[in-house]
Amino acid sequence: MINIEATQVISYGEGQVVTVYRDFTDANTWYIVPEPVIPLDGNGIPEFSLVSYMTDKEVTGTCSFQTELQVSQAALQAVKAKLGADIVIGQFDWQSVKAVFHFATAKQAALELFATPSMYGSNRASFIIHLPDSDTYEAFKNAFGPGGSAAGTFVIEYDVTALTRLPPVTVTVEFDSQTAYDYQRTVDVSRDTWGHVTSETVSITEHLQQSKAGKITIDPGARPLDQGTLQLLTQWGNDTLQRDVEQAVAAATRMMGSNTAPTFNMTAVSSFRNVFTEGQIVPWVITPRSPIPSFSDAVWKKVSSSVSIRPMRVAFTVQNLSANGVESIQVMVNYPVGSETPPANNTFEFTPGGSSSWIFTAPGHSDRGVFDGKYSYHYVVNYADGSQPYMSGEIESDDSEIYISANDLKILYIEFVAENVAFKNAKNFDTISVDYMLIDLFFVNQATGAPLQFQQAKLDATNKSHVFKSQTHEPFANPCSYKLTYVLTSGAQVIVDWQTTKLAAPKQEGAATAPVVHLNSPFQNRTITLFPLAPKDQTFQMASISATYTDSVNNTNEQYSWNITEFSRSPEMWTFLAPANQNGQIVSFEGTYIFDNQPYSLQPAQTSLTMFVLDPKKPLFSVIVDPSQVEWEAGPYTQVIVKLYTKDDKGNISNIKTLIPFHKGNSQTQLYTYYYDASKTPVCYYTAEYWIKDQPAPAKIAETDLSATGQLTLFGKPPQAALTAADKLAQVLQSGRAEASDRARMLASR
Repeated sequence: MINIEATQVISYGEGQVVTVYRDFTDANTWYIVPEPVIPLDGNGIPEFSLVSYMTDKEVTGTCSFQTELQVSQAALQAVKAKLGADIVIGQFDWQSVKAVFHFATAKQAALELFATPSMYGSNRASFIIHLPDSDTYEAFKNAFGPGGSAAGTFVIEYDVTALTRLPPVTVTVEFDSQTAYDYQRTVDVSRDTWGHVTSETVSITEHLQQSKAGKITIDPGARPLDQGTLQLLTQWGNDTLQRDVEQAVAAATRMMGSNTAPTFNMTAVSSFRNVFTEGQIVPWVITPRSPIPSFSDAVWKKVSSSVSIRPMRVAFTVQNLSANGVESIQVMVNYPVGSETPPANNTFEFTPGGSSSWIFTAPGHSDRGVFDGKYSYHYVVNYADGSQPYMSGEIESDDSEIYISANDLKILYIEFVAENVAFKNAKNFDTISVDYMLIDLFFVNQATGAPLQFQQAKLDATNKSHVFKSQTHEPFANPCSYKLTYVLTSGAQVIVDWQTTKLAAPKQEGAATAPVVHLNSPFQNRTITLFPLAPKDQTFQMASISATYTDSVNNTNEQYSWNITEFSRSPEMWTFLAPANQNGQIVSFEGTYIFDNQPYSLQPAQTSLTMFVLDPKKPLFSVIVDPSQVEWEAGPYTQVIVKLYTKDDKGNISNIKTLIPFHKGNSQTQLYTYYYDASKTPVCYYTAEYWIKDQPAPAKIAETDLSATGQLTLFGKPPQAALTAADKLAQVLQSGRAEASDRARMLASR
């Protein structure tokens, strides 16, 4: 673990610098920040390629290259010359890694492309860029060719995080979604800013700066803080704010669905106030960057070429093999799909000590002048314990990047770490002291319908981490659920009810993330906001609104009220300390208001969100979903997944929310809320999936409308027609999986 107060920047060579961090506990161990480079192959040639080809209109091309993180011998010598030849060089334990390629063309000055690193070894990543026209090809050629101008414009960046303990300061990171929403309504920005964080109009970083919705406060207490550490902490606070907002937006859009970006607004994201204190373990952001230099004439002749047809290129990257108990992975690619003759060099073996990324290359094929970018592949996983190898089915794809992670290896792996929990006898903890805590994990592999059984884990002051690891029958993509029970030294319990995490089934888009859940205090700050929103050309004169915060699982009840007569500024936020059971919280609002000089009573409203929009034309409606009647043993049903949503006048779906999976151990009601047109009847819709043990297809409840209905009690069991349809679909899926496996075995035997 790095010590941010013991960091040095060491100069060497001709204007070069290297950054080092000392270990938090061992003063003789140092971590050197590596730099991104294009590695050399076994013949000493850069793993870079620029290929040109002629289309029916112009010359264009494909650029592909690999990157990794390295510490040069010169940097290492400079560090040891400065800090001592006997120092120990530690290995960073990265928590997340993302590779970014910054480049420019004649038409666009600042472009970015993301790739997913391997998350182990040198964190190798592969980039494949299809250059759409001759101007773009010429830009790359002029940049990387002899005497080119790549340096400074074409840059590789790695965004990585490593764990550290905060020094004796208190850092408060705040986000006001009300301010962000108000800004969103009053400035001319694309709403994709929040729905898609890579929007070209305004990024989340710029939006936070412009809206002033975020705030960073650093309190050094009685100890003076040097300017360098203050700057580091301020930058870390801003990075943390941006990351937390991005994660909150991503979580909201995942619940809503990908088609909601044009209508996405910040009422779907809760305000937050996160306080980080001395000794707390946090992810520290490090961003090494390096320009890609141009190549010499001799090297350029080896890395550039011209062909008559666009080449086919696909990058395969694998996750940490050793950590997942994997001895090797063989990948075999077939192109084009269904070809009787496999392409040359279509097989690659990944091993723990070998390269973690491979670019498959073959001559391209086209059909009537249209490039055929579809291929198929399969992989074979050999396990270190000698257990039966796993061969995937033949998989068709047209993606230029394939990331094989733990869930593709049919391995569920997730670690829970409780270093930030104030267990009894800890040196630094507040008035809340935890005796021990329990973790319950729930998972059903939806590829097979098979539930995995895990023993309950117990953490305390002597055992602060636990790994849940198990092989499934098949690879999987769905998340798992977990519940936390904190037992305090007073004997009281705090329960953080079931929530889901995709860390055990990482999709790995852009950033590779360690499958680690960092657990914190059983209590967190809750921030409730009221946002009076008057329709255009209308005004509020008064609002007297009361709110009640309820967490029935932890018997928590808090109350607050707003009496507002001044509407030119936002009402005060209500912040208080409560059990960290966010998914179990319900906030109820009631009161009166005067609008356009007419008195109104607020229709009582409940929401699981922490922001309430008071809009006379769009009141809030809530639906309680009750699973108490589900006959868990009759199926036997392993879980029920419920999705709710609304529709606009054109039938477009919005306000999508997928509830935490119900199962025998999770029978608490859940709440769905939505705003509706006051001139119409409130209507929402739901679908449900009843998963049956060891069956890869659920029994589905088709779309059903809930008109002015505030209670949805789930069926004890689905209709017989749904069960029959699920059984037939399961047979089709199992047959298709068998056929894909047969194709893979046939291709492997060639």
